[in-house]
Amino acid sequence: MNELRALVYTDESLRPLASLESLNNLLREAAAEAQAAGRLNIITLYGPDGDHLLLVVGSDETVMGFNHGHGGPPYYASKGVVDDDDPVLTAYVGLAHHTEFPRRWVIPMAVGEMAAAEFLATGRRPASIPWEEV
Repeated sequence: MNELRALVYTDESLRPLASLESLNNLLREAAAEAQAAGRLNIITLYGPDGDHLLLVVGSDETVMGFNHGHGGPPYYASKGVVDDDDPVLTAYVGLAHHTEFPRRWVIPMAVGEMAAAEFLATGRRPASIPWEEV
């Protein structure tokens, strides 16, 4: 199992996540904070080589993104079951910075949680969900 680091708010230090329990606790806490704020939050999980997984929390739906640690392309977004852009899913990085995602990237939160657990286990882009190169 890899140690991940997580960023929930843009003005905080990275939080270490060394176990599935710590990952699940973080996702649950971040979702509760987002629900209390009345907005969806975008959190970032960083793998050991700098690859990072973005995950929207605070709803039964999520969007995931994956970027390589080198910062260059290719970039990936989760591929949902529809091909439409609308209605968009609106979320906020650190509960502050407005971001909109096309509906085609939306997947169930339960699937996103499993993909985050896979990222913790492998440190690689999760193969358990379909991805769209963006």
